[in-house]
Amino acid sequence: MGTASPGSADGYVGLLRLAGEIGKEPALLGLLEMILEKSRPWMRAEACSVFLPDPATGDLVIHSAHGDSQPQLGELRVPAGQGIVGAAMKEKKMIRVDDVTRDPRFFTQADEQTGWKTKALLAAPLLDGEDCLGVIEFLNPQGRAAFSQADEELMEYFAGLVTAALVRIRAHDAALERAQVQRDLDLAREMQQGLLPKTFPTREQAPGVEIFARLDPAKEVSGDLYDFFPAENGKICFVVGDVSGKGVADPRHGHTGASAAGNSAEGQRPAMRRKSGKPLCHHDPRNRGDFHGSDRIRNGRPQSGHPDSNSGGAGL
Repeated sequence: MGTASPGSADGYVGLLRLAGEIGKEPALLGLLEMILEKSRPWMRAEACSVFLPDPATGDLVIHSAHGDSQPQLGELRVPAGQGIVGAAMKEKKMIRVDDVTRDPRFFTQADEQTGWKTKALLAAPLLDGEDCLGVIEFLNPQGRAAFSQADEELMEYFAGLVTAALVRIRAHDAALERAQVQRDLDLAREMQQGLLPKTFPTREQAPGVEIFARLDPAKEVSGDLYDFFPAENGKICFVVGDVSGKGVADPRHGHTGASAAGNSAEGQRPAMRRKSGKPLCHHDPRNRGDFHGSDRIRNGRPQSGHPDSNSGGAGL
């Protein structure tokens, strides 16, 4: 990259070269390193910094490079709303300061922590419509006392390029995240369907009773469940349950509940069945309920037993 004045024809040629390279970078860290390393000599500045807000605190995380040093990514912060960069982000406009010692907004702690001496700066917000994604800043122009109007014009174009790259990378990352969520849902659906019984007793196996069930989740996957268990004395125990939430964990919770019900079905009193469901509520505070019941087949006719429910805040 040459060191011609940004306002000259060579400055615009350098801007086009930067645009081509920035547009190809697929990762955020790679993009930051490229901006910090290649834009500084193009702007003929001693240092370049990119400030991106921390979603949790609002603080501006500093990614910077100066001279021939390696870029420093995320090592320092500017508290939300403070400094000239905070003003640029809040006001959503470019700010040029020819002498920082005369601007009370200047955040001196950054220089104190790094040993750097800021003299003049040019800061531009990274605007995506009405949203400000961060701020880019150049420090201490080389070969001139202060940044110029021509520098501001080039900076405006360059800030737009950086913003477009950030938006593209964020959209790409969001698409990858959605794809991962969809894979999780597909796995959860497969797990859920694999845990449900698909073979039901014939008339010969359960005279006088027809058992059939199906599950159609309202959404892509849920923790709803059903199952049945043969017991002693001609009984058939059944369980119907629900686990709130959507995701891979919910079918597993449902399967745990059905297993607990099945293990407690053989000759246990209702109090014992309630006890068997308690671990589910202790391990997961989400609302869920499961319903246990039994039918006894006698002389070819079903006779209802004593249904019982375990509930962690929701029942059937």
